[in-house]
Amino acid sequence: MTMIDRRRRRSDDTVRAIHLQLESCRRQAGLEAMILADGDGLCIANAGDDDACSEFAARVSVMQRERAGFDGEVWTDEARWDVYVRRFDYEGFALCLCAVGGLPDERVREIEHSLRGVTRILSA
Repeated sequence: MTMIDRRRRRSDDTVRAIHLQLESCRRQAGLEAMILADGDGLCIANAGDDDACSEFAARVSVMQRERAGFDGEVWTDEARWDVYVRRFDYEGFALCLCAVGGLPDERVREIEHSLRGVTRILSA
């Protein structure tokens, strides 16, 4: 049976491919941002405002050190954001996916969808 690939935009560059995957999820759910960060708070890839995503990556890594996930509010100097974060390990590295804005169910759905996409891209 032949598999049909629905992806329209793709890249052989891993970080660019993850960005495209995050951007697709962000648009699909009407989110403000989607971020992939490492355990130290470094933004690996993002979809949304670059400066805001870097700030979220740093904040989320601190919140995620002892938890597998976070669903709640994050306050910055400028605003309050609704976020959902999922921590996961990939080949011994702690990574976090973060969805910012939108509705709660959409944040959770897109994090789960993105988690599958990110691990697929990293495994390629």
